[in-house]
Amino acid sequence: MNNSSVGKFFGESHLYGLSFTEQKVLGRMTEGLADKEIAYQLGSSRFTINKHVTSILAKMAARSRTEAAVRAIREGLLPFNDEGAQLGNEDELLLYRRVLFDGATDAILVTNEAGCYTDANPAAEELLRLPRERLLQMKVSDVVAADVSWTEAEFQKFLHDRYWCGQVDLKRPDGSVVPVEARAMAVTSPTGLELGLSVLRDLSDEKTLDELRTLSSIRTLSSEGVGWRATPFASKAA
Repeated sequence: MNNSSVGKFFGESHLYGLSFTEQKVLGRMTEGLADKEIAYQLGSSRFTINKHVTSILAKMAARSRTEAAVRAIREGLLPFNDEGAQLGNEDELLLYRRVLFDGATDAILVTNEAGCYTDANPAAEELLRLPRERLLQMKVSDVVAADVSWTEAEFQKFLHDRYWCGQVDLKRPDGSVVPVEARAMAVTSPTGLELGLSVLRDLSDEKTLDELRTLSSIRTLSSEGVGWRATPFASKAA
């Protein structure tokens, strides 16, 4: 892609002062590529690409690479592809999917009204340690570790309220359980289908950190000679 096509690719009037190389890096950020992949495509080092990304975020006043990529698409900075052809609506939807869905760090699962999974992003595959193809053969009750009757009752509440938020444990194939904070909302697809969009945040690291903090506190108190006694029914006079 030459300089003239890059100008067409990003729009001459609104480039945030990005250099030629930064423009190429931003273009690949909108495709959801990681620094390592961008470095490979541009024949550069991962360290150099990371410096370009940092510069891009600073010039665009963006808080994250996802924000920068989304703004590049939303503000019309990417109206053309690498060949200089104008992007259609389907191309733009694919870009949004790559950045917002496939590139999300939180796990995202999509269900239909029957509670069957219809889509899952890479982060969900990693969280549950299941390939997308396997997840699309499962239901919500297959993944939630709670009793099936409770899970199905909560899903019915979600269908009624069109929103659900809470902490649940999810099952993995190896029998382990991972605690997550789940936020689910009902959305209507362009074709009129009612879908459930769930964003899951892994709480296992936070739980481990809390346990370590508690253990550290106990050790500190023990080292100071402080004794603990369980007195749930101690009298006021005592």
